[in-house]
Amino acid sequence: MDDPLAPLARLAGLIYFLTFLLLLLPFLDLVANLLPLNPAAVNWRYGTLGLTSGFLLTPLLGLVMALAVSSLLEHRGVRITVGILGTLVALGLFLGTMLFILDGLQLRTSVAPESKVQFDVGGAKAAIKLVACAICFALVAFGAFRRLPPAEKSKAHKGAARPLVVGGAGKEAPTA
Repeated sequence: MDDPLAPLARLAGLIYFLTFLLLLLPFLDLVANLLPLNPAAVNWRYGTLGLTSGFLLTPLLGLVMALAVSSLLEHRGVRITVGILGTLVALGLFLGTMLFILDGLQLRTSVAPESKVQFDVGGAKAAIKLVACAICFALVAFGAFRRLPPAEKSKAHKGAARPLVVGGAGKEAPTA
């Protein structure tokens, strides 16, 4: 009987490469939009996190694809990598959201009164996107580490059955 996952296994390399592109290309686009880097400036940090909120869905989609394929094909290393990336991004987004809100409150004092509503709405939308994506990345990480198959033993032990009773030939197992 044919393995129903064989077609997926043949495409796994392509899907993992696509995942890599879905992570890398938005990151490069984001960095290009943030130059020159100036993290000491409150308005630069606020703008950076606001822009970041619009770049998150594509990398999230990439990680979900990699998680789905690696889970179906039981690729432990890929799942661990996805879990670590998901955890780091989720933590970064949660911390970044707090900084975004604090920077927004600080910048709000310099916004013209007629623009405050627009500033508040834009900030709220970005904060909601950041938090929602942080939750999604955390769920991806949780899914990657959940029911992770055990690491395989060395190839010398692979396939060898473990004895239930250990002892020499003709010796009885000790009784308790």
